[in-house]
Amino acid sequence: FRRKGKDGTRVETSGAWTFLLTAMIVLFSISAFMVLVGTSMPILSSLAGNPFTPQISFYNTANLPIYVLALGLLGVAPFSAWRRESWRDWDRKWWVAVGGAAVGTVVAILLGARGFQFLLLLFAALMAVVANILRFVQVGRVRLLHTGAAIAHLGFAAMFVGILASSVWDRVEEVQLPIGQPVRALDHILTYRGHVEGSSPKDLWRVAVMKPEQAERVGHLRMYQVQSGNGEGSLMRNPAILRSWDRDTYLAPLGMETGKQVLDLRENAPARIAGGTVTFLGFQVDTSAEGGHMQENSLVRIEPDGGPPETVSLVIGQTPDGQLAGQAQRPASLGGQTSMVVKRLSVEQRAIQLEVLSGSGTETLVVQFAIKPGMNLVWGGTILMALGCAIAVIRRTVESRVATSPTATAAKKVAA
Repeated sequence: FRRKGKDGTRVETSGAWTFLLTAMIVLFSISAFMVLVGTSMPILSSLAGNPFTPQISFYNTANLPIYVLALGLLGVAPFSAWRRESWRDWDRKWWVAVGGAAVGTVVAILLGARGFQFLLLLFAALMAVVANILRFVQVGRVRLLHTGAAIAHLGFAAMFVGILASSVWDRVEEVQLPIGQPVRALDHILTYRGHVEGSSPKDLWRVAVMKPEQAERVGHLRMYQVQSGNGEGSLMRNPAILRSWDRDTYLAPLGMETGKQVLDLRENAPARIAGGTVTFLGFQVDTSAEGGHMQENSLVRIEPDGGPPETVSLVIGQTPDGQLAGQAQRPASLGGQTSMVVKRLSVEQRAIQLEVLSGSGTETLVVQFAIKPGMNLVWGGTILMALGCAIAVIRRTVESRVATSPTATAAKKVAA
């Protein structure tokens, strides 16, 4: 900053580095406090008799100004060195950082980025990136061991650029993958290759991903059932992540469909099936079947989603060798693509076991397929932050050893 002295002359001063460091600590503390308030709100609000959980928008709104200021300070900090620096040099480097951030923001707008809050945060992050690159070059020319702060700050800002890029330009699609059948999604071709042999009990499932005219890559999704202490089962799912230099590709398992449902139905108790609801209405005995064999017809009412109901008579009778066998039917109300057959019945309990086969019955893996550009900046930024901290620790260790060395001690005594 510049101010006038008592005699009216201009006095060159530099922004206090200790002030910037303190401001960053305060901002991170405020952010942590807002997160604490949000995560504690269900408990705090329940004490007042009106429990509620804040939405994600609460955290975004509360933390947006904090991180805009934090990234803005990281864009200023490289020019506020420990030593005094002239305003002319400070001014020139500042405008280089601002200009680079402005160019990057305009490019983002041309690529479809929208929203004032997003663009403001992106501008601050890009300014911090450019400023710390300039600082790294300036310090690295003199002494590479003094670049720890610039590298760590560059990593922090780059991580934010990656987070913003992945949130705005990501693409997501839910895909059904019949085994062995290629399916096109998001300009890629996905092929479900089945279960990975030997991966049980934590089952792995293999999916091949290929872009046209590029080599095929295989992802392994993990999806398996676990039993809790009360005997209830839950589905554990871990995505497959295929990384490249400009994006991460995610394959998140949602479930497995075989197209087959086995329902134990009691009289007048509806049950849900694919595409509608089915209700067992009762039995109807038919003694006029071919060959004189008795048939036990089961009356079933089908209520399709968005269509008129239909009542069908499903047959299960005795074969010449005395065995019970059901006859499959394809109700018209379900589009003729779903077959139903009675597998067992109990006249005393007024119940049947109904097998419903939807579609072709092919084993189908359902996944959420997502492409997230810019994730390499997130991982790279994290690595840079760790590297910068390591360099800073090494620098302090080296300087401490030099300061306590016999030569340095003797030099201090001579100077004294």
